[in-house]
Amino acid sequence: MHQGKSADPHWDVVIEIAAKLWIDGEYVTEVPVLPTQSYVDLQWAARQAGRVLGGRSNVRTEPQRKRKDPTVAVTVTYVDADGCGLKRAEEGLEALMRQVLQKQGAA
Repeated sequence: MHQGKSADPHWDVVIEIAAKLWIDGEYVTEVPVLPTQSYVDLQWAARQAGRVLGGRSNVRTEPQRKRKDPTVAVTVTYVDADGCGLKRAEEGLEALMRQVLQKQGAA
């Protein structure tokens, strides 16, 4: 296992997305269309990142036809329904990072 990585790579993506949402307000990436599991995993991680931050996330996809291999551009944005999201976001992100780091120590 690499230093700074958890035993579960799915949660690493959640942390990456949550951090970008917290800092930049959006997360943008491209994923291949096939196999579909990578896209499904990314959607799951994006939804979890919104929950970790105390709100929800909006996931938008657009096909990218300019490349030889079919891909989709995925844009994840944070939705703060009640305007109190920054405080909850900081608390949620810190809690998730503590949890992942504790699991790393146990592995």
